[in-house]
This record gives sequence, structure tokens and C-alpha cells, in this order.
Amino acid sequence: MARPRVFDESLVLNQAMNVFWIHGYEATSLKMLLEATGLSKSSFYDSFGSKHELFLQTFRLYHKNRMDILNKYLSSVENQYQGIADFFNSNVDRAADKVALSGCLSVNEAIELAPHDEKFRELVEEDFQTVEDAFFEAIRKGKQQGSITSKDDERVLARFLVVSLHGLHVMAKAESNQQRIIDAISIVLKALL
Repeated sequence: MARPRVFDESLVLNQAMNVFWIHGYEATSLKMLLEATGLSKSSFYDSFGSKHELFLQTFRLYHKNRMDILNKYLSSVENQYQGIADFFNSNVDRAADKVALSGCLSVNEAIELAPHDEKFRELVEEDFQTVEDAFFEAIRKGKQQGSITSKDDERVLARFLVVSLHGLHVMAKAESNQQRIIDAISIVLKALL
């Protein structure tokens, strides 16, 4: 009979996610994960099976957290243009935060793992699609209310926002000039008008 878990799985996933986020999947060792989570080797394998499976679970948690943030911005105001603008501008503040220099976990691992890990590639594509769908819905509502006046197709605009967002994350991780990011966001937002 299996012993019950005696740890907070949510806490362990968050601790492991931070290790993967800072070091990347390949550079993260089992030792690093055990130290960060406080799990024994047997608890780790009994609970998660492998480093890869733990990583997939942490990525799903990251995706959920990220969508919660995006949806909060998009639903916190009636004006959908303003919600999108506030979300993009919040990324400027995060780009200046030294803690956030690990970049976007989706982008980091899309580069590191997706080219040779089919399961992860599917998760990344799902992540990108979910973000795109949230932007699509916000753009559609924004056009109905008149806050977004672009004549471009809503789906094309949503895809443009996704690509722009991930480019912004790459620039922030590279510690690019903050004014470059601010200027790029202003052009991205003008595409909605």
C-alpha cells in the first residue's frame, strides 16, 4: 500500500518551477530539485516519476498562473483596449525587475525543449494558443465597444500580440534597453487603433 503524501504538492511544484525557470530544464539537476523542494529521492520518484514529468506539471502550473494574470487584466476594465494596454505595460515593470530576469518560462523552454520534445512542444503550442484566444476575445469585444478600431482581422491581431509579447520577453531577459521595450509596446498598441 502506497504511503500518503506528506508534503504540499502546490508548494513543491512552485519551488520546482522556480528552479526550472532560473536554470532551464537541461541544467536543472535532480540534486537542485531535491534541495529546492525538500523532498527525498524516493518521495520525488514516488510522487512525480521523473524530472520530465515534474517539469510538465510545473509548466502546466506556470501556464495557469500566466493565464490568471492575463485574464485579470482583460476582465478588470470595461475598455478592452485599456486592458490589453495595461497588460503590455505591466511587462515593462516586470522587465525592470531583476527577479524577473529569468524571462518567460514558455519562451525559454520553447527554445530549449520544444524543438526535440514532442510532448512539450504540444504544451507550448497549447499555451500560445490559449494566450492568442484570450487576446482574440478581447479584440473582438473591443471592436464591438469601439475601443479597438483596427480594420485588421481579430485573429491576425491576436497572433501579432502573442508574437510581440514573446519578443518582449526575450528582450527583457537579454536586459535590453528598457526604452526599446517601451517604444515597441507603443507601436504594438497602435496596431489596435
